[in-house]
Amino acid sequence: FSLEATVLPTEIAGDRRNILEAQTPAVALFIEPGGKLVGSVHTAQGWQGLDSGATLIAVRTSTRVALRRDASGAMVLSINGKVVASKNIPGPIVNVGEAGFKIGSWVDGVRFPFQGKVSEVMVRQGAVDAGCYGAKDLMTPNMDALAARGVRFTQFYAAAPVCSPSRAGLLT
Repeated sequence: FSLEATVLPTEIAGDRRNILEAQTPAVALFIEPGGKLVGSVHTAQGWQGLDSGATLIAVRTSTRVALRRDASGAMVLSINGKVVASKNIPGPIVNVGEAGFKIGSWVDGVRFPFQGKVSEVMVRQGAVDAGCYGAKDLMTPNMDALAARGVRFTQFYAAAPVCSPSRAGLLT
């Protein structure tokens, strides 16, 4: 999956500031009071996460943030396109309740309010993968053959945010 958003915090002090959080799937992306970006998932071992270390989110600065996790459990946290943390957290995500995604607060809609703007939110479940990128559970001989000849597909674009117009965009 991947969680991405553009944030423009007006205040970070006090309690944590949630960007995105859900109980189903059990994932969270938030800013700690000191400005660290944190991404976490809930597995059978409980909540586990990674933080941005010395790279901090600044007040009144528009910042693109992202949390990604692949099927093997490899998690990556990035700020403005730069990887600031990575960690392997194996095992499936274990849901902790019924609440879906909340933007700018905890799942109750009240606690951990984000102060400022959260925009350009993208939540993607699943991943496009191929053997040439390390997937062990997919057979992609044509993609692997292209990659062996030096053709790599590293960016994807969609003509529309929903299925039918995107398919039509591929045909035109």
